Amino acid sequence: MDAIDKDSIARLEAMTINQARKEIASGNFGVIKSPHHRFASDWLSAKEAEARDERDAITLSISRKALRNSNWANIIAISATIIAIMAIIIAWLTKN
Repeated sequence: MDAIDKDSIARLEAMTINQARKEIASGNFGVIKSPHHRFASDWLSAKEAEARDERDAITLSISRKALRNSNWANIIAISATIIAIMAIIIAWLTKN
């Protein structure tokens, strides 16, 4: 990695992904297909992949929590059904 690449990384790291995308697209990191432009584009791709992985991990965590909650809701619903059936049977037995 040469000094230009280190400088490019420092400049890119100081930006948001959207800012970096605009700067790269506008040619501020070299003309398209140049080594510096490819380097910046590769950096951007890696950062976008990291952001996507973070979003996916958050989504998975939320999904797992929702599944746990739905399992508890099912247990509560089944328990309520059993209690209601027992109440009906007790009422029927005490009536007869």
